Amino acid sequence: MQSHGIRLKLRWLAKGLALVSLLPLMAGAQTPPSGIQATAASRALPAQIAFDAAGNLYIAELNNHIIREVNLAGIVTTVAGAGEQGFSGDGGAATSASLDSPAGVAVDAAGNLYIADTHNHRIRKVSGGAITTIAGTGIAGFSGDGGSALSATLHSPTALAMDLNGNLYIADTDNYRVRKIAGSAISTVAGSGEQFFSGDGAAATGAGLDSPNGVAVDAAGNIYIGDTRNQRIRVVNPLVLSRR
Repeated sequence: MQSHGIRLKLRWLAKGLALVSLLPLMAGAQTPPSGIQATAASRALPAQIAFDAAGNLYIAELNNHIIREVNLAGIVTTVAGAGEQGFSGDGGAATSASLDSPAGVAVDAAGNLYIADTHNHRIRKVSGGAITTIAGTGIAGFSGDGGSALSATLHSPTALAMDLNGNLYIADTDNYRVRKIAGSAISTVAGSGEQFFSGDGAAATGAGLDSPNGVAVDAAGNIYIGDTRNQRIRVVNPLVLSRR
C-alpha cells in the first residue's frame, strides 16, 4: 500500500535559516528509518514544522504518526511516536509512545517539544525524551476554560505556536476556537465556537471561525489564525480580532 504525501526539501542558507520547497511524493505505509540523511527519508503528509533555538527542524508527520527531527547536519531521527496509530506511552520514552495523526508541533525556549496529537484530542509534551499529556482528556468536546488544561476537552487540535513568554496556542479546529495554555491553565483567546464568519472589529472570543488549522504568534504578541474554511487570515491583538 502507498499513500500520497509531501516531501520537504531543505537547503540551509545560513544558521537558523532554511529554504523549504514542497514536492509531490509517494510515501510508503511503513514508518521510515531514523539516522539517515533527510534527503533520503520519506515523509508521509508533513502537517507542520517548527525550529528550535539551535536551528534543528521538527516535522509532524501526520500519516506516519510520528515527529521527526532534522539536525543541522541533515540527519533525520524520530523523536516521538512508534509509528503505530493509537494512544499510549505517557510517562515513558517518547519514541515508544503511540500517536494518532499528529498535525502540529512547537518547541519552547528550553527545547521542550509540544505535539498536537490530533485524533487523540490531546496536547502532549516531550521533555528529556519522556512524553506526557499536558492538555485534553482524550474525549472530543469543548470544556475546561479557566481550569486545568489536563481536565479540559479538545476537538481535533491541529497547529501549535509558542509566544515569547512560553504560552502555548492551539488551533482547536473542530471547536472553531484558538485556545491558550499559560502554566497549567487553559482559556479561549479567539472563537465563539460557532462555525461561520463573524466578529471583525470586536472581541476575538465573540468571533465566528470555521475550522482554524493554523496559528502563529509574532514578537509583539499578535496571534495570526488560518481561518481555513472562511478563506481568511485573521489577527488577534489584545482587544480586537480583525481581517488582514
